[in-house]
Amino acid sequence: MKTVMTVSLAAVLLNMVLNYIMIFGVLRFPRMGIAGAALATSICQILRFLILFVLVLIDEFRSGSVYGFWHGCRILPSELCALLRYGGMGGCENFLE
Repeated sequence: MKTVMTVSLAAVLLNMVLNYIMIFGVLRFPRMGIAGAALATSICQILRFLILFVLVLIDEFRSGSVYGFWHGCRILPSELCALLRYGGMGGCENFLE
């Protein structure tokens, strides 16, 4: 859970920096306004997904079951509750953006 929080915090901080750069046209970027904010947010969300995806694959590889996570994937009610508990706030953040 600490890893997810760290990656999400880094993505939010990067999003703030990229928003400033792309909205106001700093560092040779053209002034893009609201389109710059949308582009910055998209870039940060894609980077966050890719980083977390790679971390899941690395964890699966280290555990010795490279395809264990993907093979016969079923979500049990208890696992769904855990997913909602850990990912609910991230989902709310995405909804509010």
